[in-house]
Amino acid sequence: MEYTKEHASSSRRLCHAEQRPEGPETKHHRRRSAQHDTFFIGLGGEHSVTYPYVKGLLEAGVLPKDVGVLQIDAHSDLRDEWEGTKLSHACVMRRLRDDLQLETVHAGIRAIGDDEPSYIEENAVPVFFAPYSNRAIPEILNALPEDIFLTFDVDGLDPSIMPATDRKSTRLNSSHQIISYAVFC
Repeated sequence: MEYTKEHASSSRRLCHAEQRPEGPETKHHRRRSAQHDTFFIGLGGEHSVTYPYVKGLLEAGVLPKDVGVLQIDAHSDLRDEWEGTKLSHACVMRRLRDDLQLETVHAGIRAIGDDEPSYIEENAVPVFFAPYSNRAIPEILNALPEDIFLTFDVDGLDPSIMPATDRKSTRLNSSHQIISYAVFC
């Protein structure tokens, strides 16, 4: 069963979670689904899959050009380049902003790279650091447009909930807070 927008109970439209690698069957499914009012959910291994998925959905006309991206993650992923590539998991949000001209909002962040603070400041990127993002849901929502693409990394969860993640920290997002982000969007 495909979930349609009628299944969403809020006034905002949630457009996405995460995705598998791009392939011909993915493009065909997007085009077929675009003809219907489909609620997209995709699952992926890490954030570098987000960029081609969003780009493809934009090109197919499935996502509106002014869709906003809500990232729940422990890292802002706003580096310009990481380990010799601009398409790394550490750069995906920067590519969405710079290459696709999308607005992004970052919640649960606890680590940023050396080059990210100046980019955040120069571009007025809304970043809500853990644990303070837990109390900032109204501000997070106010920073988002009507249509939202949600991307979620498990290291944004508290390690007591997700002990297998290799990025340990304390006082991060609980499962209740993650659900709150999604529901109130």
